[in-house]
Amino acid sequence: MKYNFMIEKKNKDGIVVWKINKSKKTYEYLIRHDSGQGKCIKQLVFIGYAKQPTSLNANGYGFSRALKPLYYHLKETFEIIDRIEIIDGVKSKISKQNKKLCISFNKDDYEMILSNCNETYRDNSNRIKNISYDELSKLFPKYFKKTNAINYKKNTISKIMQNENIIDSLSINDMQSIAKIIPKLMEKSASFHQKILEKILFTDIKNKANSIKFSQLIIEYEKIMNKKTQNESEWQNYFKSNILFFNSSYLDVIEKKNISLKISIPDFLLVDQFQFVDIFEIKRPDFEVIKYDKSHDNYYWSSETVKAISQVEKYIFEIEQNSSQLISQFREEGIDLKIIKPRGFVLIGKRIDLNIKSIKYFRILNNSLKNIQIIFYDDFLDSIKNRYKLIK
Repeated sequence: MKYNFMIEKKNKDGIVVWKINKSKKTYEYLIRHDSGQGKCIKQLVFIGYAKQPTSLNANGYGFSRALKPLYYHLKETFEIIDRIEIIDGVKSKISKQNKKLCISFNKDDYEMILSNCNETYRDNSNRIKNISYDELSKLFPKYFKKTNAINYKKNTISKIMQNENIIDSLSINDMQSIAKIIPKLMEKSASFHQKILEKILFTDIKNKANSIKFSQLIIEYEKIMNKKTQNESEWQNYFKSNILFFNSSYLDVIEKKNISLKISIPDFLLVDQFQFVDIFEIKRPDFEVIKYDKSHDNYYWSSETVKAISQVEKYIFEIEQNSSQLISQFREEGIDLKIIKPRGFVLIGKRIDLNIKSIKYFRILNNSLKNIQIIFYDDFLDSIKNRYKLIK
């Protein structure tokens, strides 16, 4: 037969702080009524504990050290708490009976709060200790030797990143610092076991970054295209900056200003993965591409398209005529060019401005061109969107 013996534990002043029933594994902590916590919390009971709970003031002043913030949060939400109970085997809940507020913590939940708070409390204490030492080493280096050791506790970042809302709290500096270490992490991951490599999917990071970049550039593309007044130079700058991202078959852009020869060429040339040179001529999306000859029931290139085709043909001719000099110049700069029948592309107009019949004749006219292809702005946008969908 078991007897329920109640033990009273007093502080050094003879005040009872604990009432303990070891057979029932019940510990009641008596918070002093003259303390701040005692005015808020009327009763604090631990049920199902084999040992006396920790992180409570030995003199009865309530939650101490790492658990003080827990009390502050409870006080801010509930002015008076009639009973806090920590019980093994029950679900954490808040209830009211006869207008009395009771907060029940599952023992495991409470222990998890205690463990996390204690760990953070120790980390902060160590951080303050290290900061104070660093400051002293700056002022008195003779007596306090500066150390290059990194005071980092493993798994700290992992725990921080478990919070789904952490992204919203990051500063610009935080994001830049994370971005800087990703390449080094990729190198480090190469030495990891294959199973870890499978978890660290840097391909996903790259695809996500590309997806965001594509999304932003599509928005910018549509914004420029929807302007009432179109400007060729704006499109030139846009494609010069982004064409390598849009089309992975191109590896380099050669700007006109970097070519010393005085020849007729566009603002920039494209170099593909086999070092062949292509020409990209940019006109405006509001230009008419083909016209209709009513008397002959036929379609023909508009004057703007003819000018663009003629210009590209001139570029191709002059580049081929001066191929040796161009190849020699860029070889000195570490670029090996192959100038053999360069292809020409003219970006002009919009397919949406054509009807079904004119689209058919546009294809006939486009296929009749030699080494030159006409591309619509909206078709080019669709190709970008398709690549975006694949990545996303």
